[in-house]
Amino acid sequence: MTIMAPDFGADPIYVAVIQFCRLLFVNSAFPGLIQFIERRKLYPAHRSAPLSEPVGGRNDISLPPAPLALTAPLAICGGLLFKHFSVPSGAILGSAVFVAAENVRYGRIAMPRNAKYVVQLGIGCYVGVQMVRDSLYIISSVIVPVMILIVLSLIYSYLCSLLIYRCSSFDFKTCMLMCSPGGLNEMSIIADDMGADAPKVAVMHSIRILSIVAFSYNLIGILEYFLS
Repeated sequence: MTIMAPDFGADPIYVAVIQFCRLLFVNSAFPGLIQFIERRKLYPAHRSAPLSEPVGGRNDISLPPAPLALTAPLAICGGLLFKHFSVPSGAILGSAVFVAAENVRYGRIAMPRNAKYVVQLGIGCYVGVQMVRDSLYIISSVIVPVMILIVLSLIYSYLCSLLIYRCSSFDFKTCMLMCSPGGLNEMSIIADDMGADAPKVAVMHSIRILSIVAFSYNLIGILEYFLS
């Protein structure tokens, strides 16, 4: 969003600060809110029958796991290839597609137990370096927009999750993470930590990111025309 801001004639610094506050709130508060909703059962009972685990799925221990020596090069090649063709979020999408294809082939992948914690440290570091000194000076002027964004994000996420939950066989925790306004990699890792269906969350956020990048320019132009 920050990179796209100049194309719309927007101020990238304000966009960066508000987007940073959004990510900070979503990554820190949403998991706790989702657990609160889960404990209090603040959603209707599921009418759809849950999907059964496919035979020979990813938990099939009869298949030998794919070696890490194959997984790492596939992830690097996929990320570089998608990045080369300027696919939005190409690095993570490309590596995810290539490794997912490998997982389909082998059934499961040999992965170090602490790998996700290393990734979490990297994500936290990356998000932190986005906040520069100039950003601190304008935080006071974006408090109201940030609060509006947070409140509306909560309402949207909850209502959208209810709709998907009633129209599908997904559990509510997965639906909430699907609709959370966070990043693809952050939501996928949080989903894995919370015991939700991380692949479904990753697919949903991939579609969301691609749609935003593909259609936001024309959509913002149409809204600007009518609102002006």
